[in-house]
Amino acid sequence: MVLVDVLLRVLVPGSGALQRVVDIQSPATLYAKLDEVRGFRGIRVVLLGDSLVFGRTMRDHGDHDWQKHTLDAQLQQFLRQRFPDRPVMAINLGMNGVLPTDLDQLVRIIAPLKPDLVVLDVSLRAFSRDFDAQDQQQTRPWLTSMRLTPEGRYAAAAGSADVDGRLHDIAVNDWLLYRLRDIVRSVLFDGEPGKLVLALRGQLDNWLKTGRFAAAPQADGAFDDIVLLMRARARYDGIDLAADNPQRQAIERTLQYLSKAGQKTLVFYATENPDVLADLMDADKAKALRSELAQIVTSRLPPNSAYIGPQDIFRPENFLDHVHLTEEGYRMLTGQIGPRAEALIAQ
Repeated sequence: MVLVDVLLRVLVPGSGALQRVVDIQSPATLYAKLDEVRGFRGIRVVLLGDSLVFGRTMRDHGDHDWQKHTLDAQLQQFLRQRFPDRPVMAINLGMNGVLPTDLDQLVRIIAPLKPDLVVLDVSLRAFSRDFDAQDQQQTRPWLTSMRLTPEGRYAAAAGSADVDGRLHDIAVNDWLLYRLRDIVRSVLFDGEPGKLVLALRGQLDNWLKTGRFAAAPQADGAFDDIVLLMRARARYDGIDLAADNPQRQAIERTLQYLSKAGQKTLVFYATENPDVLADLMDADKAKALRSELAQIVTSRLPPNSAYIGPQDIFRPENFLDHVHLTEEGYRMLTGQIGPRAEALIAQ
């Protein structure tokens, strides 16, 4: 294990492995990525948000090169062309299902690194009252207890003195393989090992039945889309931006924290599939909520920051479902975000 760790310390720096897009499920993975941001000498752009920023839905719809088509990849390419004399890193910290209450904690951790720009997405979905219950308000509660010392060392919340907690802190700080385990799993298994085992089991089942190894039958895509739409409709029915909504309170705290830190920030709303939005929500209600959300965001934006509202440039074919974009959709989104990001960085 020591030899493996030594080898990783030789191979990983400068390899780009830490910039690989993975679903961040542990403080160790987040710490590894933040350490990459800390050590980078050049323009540093940090992207935060939900599955739209994460981008793996493209893979689930058959795009095997999805890592090259995500918003961070295309924005990084755009900025490298605009700043050819400076290294540029756009790192993707998007997380599936993340909520404003999660981002509230995440910006607290990121702000001391003082990136050149934070890019943050918002959408109406996150403000559903489905997320009011205490046990539903955060998708990654471990963010609340995560701390970084001024020297950049990881630590759990102050006062945590149990043996497991101390061992975890030591492993995150000093054991590179432990920090990289989610990234290694992503490279080796393209996700969770359990899913690979299920796929192999399905292939073995086919072989036992037919004598051939072949991919296991997949669920009916049309049926999956219907289920997804029904779930989304139920969630959109519960959206409001009342002052007592915990998610509204969280986005307000987030922006206020970024403003206090003097952090340049670009907030964007990518919009929903125009062919599907009418099935999710009344058009007048959607328009009113979008306007109210824009007012909440713009009234609390940090200095030297910008808000890009819902874009009318997208066509139904630019979407994979009601919100997630295709490669071309991300290219179009980069065309909207890129020039604003360039202007903010250049200030």
